[in-house]
Amino acid sequence: MFYKYLNINFYQINFMNNLKKKFKFNIFNIFKNSLKKTRKKIFSFLSNISFLNKFNDNFYKELKKKLILSEISHDIADKIINYVKLNKCKIKNNDDLKNIIREYILKILFKKEVFNHDIKFFKKPHVILFVGINGVGKTTTIAKLAYFLLNLYKKKIIISASDTFKFSAIQQIKDFGNTMNIPVISGNLRDNPSKVILNSINYGIIHNVDYILIDTSGRLCNKDHLMIKLKQIIKDIKRINATFSHDIFLVLDINNGQNILNQINIFNSYIKLSGLILTKIDGTSKGGVVLKLIKNYDIPIKYATFGENLSDLQIFNIKYFVNSLIS
Repeated sequence: MFYKYLNINFYQINFMNNLKKKFKFNIFNIFKNSLKKTRKKIFSFLSNISFLNKFNDNFYKELKKKLILSEISHDIADKIINYVKLNKCKIKNNDDLKNIIREYILKILFKKEVFNHDIKFFKKPHVILFVGINGVGKTTTIAKLAYFLLNLYKKKIIISASDTFKFSAIQQIKDFGNTMNIPVISGNLRDNPSKVILNSINYGIIHNVDYILIDTSGRLCNKDHLMIKLKQIIKDIKRINATFSHDIFLVLDINNGQNILNQINIFNSYIKLSGLILTKIDGTSKGGVVLKLIKNYDIPIKYATFGENLSDLQIFNIKYFVNSLIS
């Protein structure tokens, strides 16, 4: 077994076994269970609707209200309502209504094929920088992705604890590293983050690692000087070796609703994002915001997280998401 070569203890072996079981579990059910709060918010009113004479102004008004409360934007909600009106002759029950809405979202709204946006591996070391505002779960997301890459793809990984402004962040990522037997490269509190990153990349080159996952301090989008420092960190990474494979993932807490769109706009204006990771889906009633995100941006959603365990991360899939939202 793979863990024999990692000197991992009994509890870590259990972590791995749980991950394997999770991947055998139907991924659609994971999305479905995680989106139940959003789904309930949209469709709970249907139980009180008589489908014999439901298509009136009050019905459409209530449906639009529920769509907007789930963070589906006004423009998308209006288009869904119009599509329902055009196809009302096909609707005989709740399931028919949901199928019409699902059809609109997948076939009309996106107008593109459904892909799995898994991580692409090119050249060692593959450097991934994680950015985001405070409190989105960035550090735990890094640990989950490390766990995912280690167990599913058997990749050699190190983590760079370059959030040098918070001792708790450094200690947290070290604890995760110890749990998974993954090296964590860190510095002292208040060290220059670029110094820690440089040390991490040099370590990665020497030890022939596949992935270097880099934690950064949380950024307030309205603090220009912090965003400029982040931009400088990225320049420093590319200066080390421009031929490296680089990714910049923005971590977004879906509970922030429409505000995540503003975060994407600001971060992408300073640095070119290559992927998004959605966190805390299991606790949200605002899952509808993802529809606007997918429609308006070409930045792929790479992963989504669903809970507190290291194994609670999945490759994002548009079709699974929409089917779970409208299930």
